[in-house]
Amino acid sequence: MSDLDTMTEAELAEHFQRHRDDLAGDEVESRTPMRLAVMISARFSREEASALRAAAERAGMSVSAYLRQTWWPAPDGADGD
Repeated sequence: MSDLDTMTEAELAEHFQRHRDDLAGDEVESRTPMRLAVMISARFSREEASALRAAAERAGMSVSAYLRQTWWPAPDGADGD
């Protein structure tokens, strides 16, 4: 059992505050996320929704992220509207 296991919540907060720089880890490259200005709603059958969720889960993504990745760039001839 470590000292952390016996500390009160206040002691833990103080400990982690004191050592927060030790916990930060390595800096990683980041980018500003794309601002999404439009929301589109679509209806799917239960079977379609189930298949879509399963495909997104297999890809390790949310359904929204999966749809964005599989649709964009738009197929030839699609104008995006």
